[in-house]
Amino acid sequence: RVPFFEHADDNCIAAMVLELEPRMYVPGEVIIQQGHVGKELYIIKTGEVQVYLGKLGKPTGGGKPGGGQG
Repeated sequence: RVPFFEHADDNCIAAMVLELEPRMYVPGEVIIQQGHVGKELYIIKTGEVQVYLGKLGKPTGGGKPGGGQG
């Protein structure tokens, strides 16, 4: 288990898994923009993401599956 879900019981995890919808994004595609109301939880199975925050869009972090840093 990942830390985010460490207190979730098996029934909770099973219910979340049933709601998962696979999505694919191409390199450079914007997944969500700062200031937009998010209604999803993104779980990275493969690949990497880069996070940009602020008016200048400077990179502030990223991630890989398993919580690795990019």
